[in-house]
Amino acid sequence: MIQSTPKEIKKIADYGNWVKREMLNTAADFNQIDQLNYQIGMAEEAGEILKHHGKASTMAILRDNVDFQLELGDYLWYWTAWFHATNSTENPDSYYNELMSINVKTDSYFEPQILVCDQLSLLGLHKKVFFLDREFDLEAFDKYHRLTTKSFFGMFKHFNYDLSKIMSMNKGKLENRYPGGRSSNIKITINHGK
Repeated sequence: MIQSTPKEIKKIADYGNWVKREMLNTAADFNQIDQLNYQIGMAEEAGEILKHHGKASTMAILRDNVDFQLELGDYLWYWTAWFHATNSTENPDSYYNELMSINVKTDSYFEPQILVCDQLSLLGLHKKVFFLDREFDLEAFDKYHRLTTKSFFGMFKHFNYDLSKIMSMNKGKLENRYPGGRSSNIKITINHGK
């Protein structure tokens, strides 16, 4: 999944920084709405990953499917955005270090339906905070975050994908789609009945 070469480290760090710059175009600061947005994005992309799996007649066809790889890249964008929104560290190597830690801990694993189920459970935790005014369940969050991370990054090992190649594909796709960068003037506020 990750090669520990200086060139690879730079590619991964550059991608992480690029996502962070794109996020800053849409929000002055990262709040719960942003985190909910990223969780919704991951749930949507997990569904797309599962859809490609259902359509493929063999694992080899799925592995070589460029659209499937692009969906992995889209999920990775949301995961990276979520990472930056929830990690306040100024350490420029924190994104790469996190991915290296995941790389060491994660085995080859491919169960897209489990990714979808766990991602929806994670999204449900955010829903309870926003719409039911509940306290955020950190223990459940940690559990489902670990499970979704294992499921998602296990796919890279299962298919022997080069992480930086998927990052490059994702960046190219999004830069073509949003030539001026992603930005939004729309602001969402939640009053929580107050």
